[in-house]
Parts: sequence; structure tokens; C-alpha cells
Amino acid sequence: MIAVGLVASSMGMAAAANQISIKGGTAFTNTAATQLTTKDTSADGVRIYSDYYRQGSGKRYQLITTGVGQAVSSTGAKIYRFNVCRDVPVGLDSCKAWKYPA
Repeated sequence: MIAVGLVASSMGMAAAANQISIKGGTAFTNTAATQLTTKDTSADGVRIYSDYYRQGSGKRYQLITTGVGQAVSSTGAKIYRFNVCRDVPVGLDSCKAWKYPA
């Protein structure tokens, strides 16, 4: 029983290490950092998006939600870095610092 609890705890911590939250949303990778998911968690009318880069590509990619509760994902080569932002309709967008998955 104890060993099972320790395994679950370790897996939870690994997943949390590749997650960023911002008011109204979150972005996170899977353990291998090959899938990025961006989710809108608030009914405030502000879209959530993530900018990200994959290893082997200098290209910037973007995932954009369109409404509360929506989650969008992308799978491919390992994510090199990503962030999460609020798409403020009038004004500057609010973004969290870049996250570099392990």
C-alpha cells in the first residue's frame, strides 16, 4: 500500500513540474514533453493561449482556446520551451515566464 502511494506521489510531482498556470487558464506537457495542452478554466471572456517551441525547429507554435472549459493540444517532437498567456482584448497580453520541461 505504501509503495503505491509513493509511486502516485512521484508521478504527480513530475507532471506538475511541466505545468504553468495563469489567471483563467493553464498549460502543461505530458511526462515526455511531446504533448502540450492549453486549457481555459474561467468564464471571463478572455482567451488563453500558449506559445511553444519544439526541439529541432526554430519555429514558434501557438495553441489558442476559444472558450471556457476548452482544452487544445498538440503532439509532436519534444517541447523545448512553452508559456501560457491571457489574450487581453484591449491592452497588453499577460504571459507567464518560459518553462523548460525536464
